[in-house]
Amino acid sequence: MAKSPTWIQTLRKDLRLQNGEGWYAKDVRGRIQLAYRFPDASQTTCTLELPWAGSSKLALLQVAAAAKPLVEGGKSLKDAVALIARSEGITEKGATNWPRVAELFQQHKVGGGEVSERTFHRNYRLRIARALELLTGKPRPTGGAGLLQALVDHHYPKGKGAGQTDRRLQIQYVAQLLKFAVEEQGADARWLPPVDLRRFVGVKQKGHTMATFISDDQISRLLASITDSQWRTAVGLVACFGLRPVELGFITATGDTLLCTYAKRTARKPQGTPPREILGLDPEGLEGLSANLLAMSALTSHWCPPGLRLERGAEVLTTAVGFPTTLAAILHAGLRPAFIDIELETYVPSRDQILNGLNSDAGGASAVFLAHTLGNPFPLDVAEELHDFGAVLVEDNCDALGSTWRGKRT
Repeated sequence: MAKSPTWIQTLRKDLRLQNGEGWYAKDVRGRIQLAYRFPDASQTTCTLELPWAGSSKLALLQVAAAAKPLVEGGKSLKDAVALIARSEGITEKGATNWPRVAELFQQHKVGGGEVSERTFHRNYRLRIARALELLTGKPRPTGGAGLLQALVDHHYPKGKGAGQTDRRLQIQYVAQLLKFAVEEQGADARWLPPVDLRRFVGVKQKGHTMATFISDDQISRLLASITDSQWRTAVGLVACFGLRPVELGFITATGDTLLCTYAKRTARKPQGTPPREILGLDPEGLEGLSANLLAMSALTSHWCPPGLRLERGAEVLTTAVGFPTTLAAILHAGLRPAFIDIELETYVPSRDQILNGLNSDAGGASAVFLAHTLGNPFPLDVAEELHDFGAVLVEDNCDALGSTWRGKRT
C-alpha cells in the first residue's frame, strides 16, 4: 500500500494528539469525514464542508475540539457538528463564552415569548449576573453543580434563605441558563445542572420568625405626615383592614365591611382565594377611622351612583369640634372640609346651624358628615332637607352610646 502524503499523516497525528485515541479523519469524495470509534468498536461520523486538503487542518481541529465533549456527552457527531455550526457561545478553541451565552439566553427567553423584557430585567438580570461573576472570575467552577454550589456559598452562606423564594429562583434561573448552554449552544455536558436542585435550594425552617409590627402610634404619625390624600387613604385602608397593597384595586365598601375580591393564586390553590368581607380594626387613638374611611370610600367610589358620588375636592360640611377620625376620613378621601359650630349643651350642631352652613356664602357642600357626640344625637330630621341642597348625609355612630332619635336607635 502506498504511503500517505505527509500532510495527511500530520493531520491525523495532530487530531489524535488533540482529541485522543479513536478520533480519525478520511477522504469522502473530496471532503473531510470526521469520525470517532468508541471502545465497543461502534462509531459515529460526520462529513464536513471542508475540502480534503492540508489547508483544512486548523478548521478540522477546531471542529473536533468543540465536538469532543458533546460526543462524550452522548450526542452523535452529526448532531454535535450541527450544534456547533449554529452556536455563537462557543469559542474557536471549544471554550464556552459565558457572557455571550447569557446574551443568547436572554434573546431566547424574551424573543421566544416566555417572558417579557421587563420581567427578564426584574427577575433574571441580577441572578444571571451573579453566575457570570463566578464563571469569569477566579477560581472558576468546573461544572454545573459546582457553579450552583458556589452561588449558595457566596450569596446564601450559613443556610441563609434556605427554601425561600429568592434562593429558589436564583438556583432555578441559573440552572435554566446552564441547560440552554449545553443543549442549545454546545457547551460541555459537565455544565448540565443536576436534575434534583433541592440540595442547593435548601429547606425552609419550620416555624415563623416574628416580624417587627408597626405600632398604632407609628400608624397615626405616618398618616399625619402624608400630604397626598390618595396615599393617605391607601395607607389608612391598609392599616385598618389589613390589606395587601395589591388588594387596593379590588375593594368595595359594603355596609359595615369592606369586600375584597382579589384572588391570590398559589400552587396549592391555583383557583385563587375566595372573596372576603373584612371588618375594620382601628388604631388606638384613631377610634372610628375604619368606619369613616369605609363611608368616604363608598361615596367616592366609581361604584357609587352618580347622584350620590362625591368627586375629589368636593366640600363636606362637618363640625369644628369633633373627632379627628371624622376629619381624617374627609381629608383621606381627597375632599374639602367646611366647618360649622356646635351647641355647648350637646356638643352637636343644631338643625339651624347645619342649614345655615349649607346656605352660607361658602355653601355648595356636597355632603354633611356628622357624629353623634357623647350619646347626644344630632338632629337627624335634617336629612329630609338635604335633598334640596343636593347634599348627602353621612352619619358617624361611633360615639352614639345607645342614643335615640324620635324613639329609634340612631
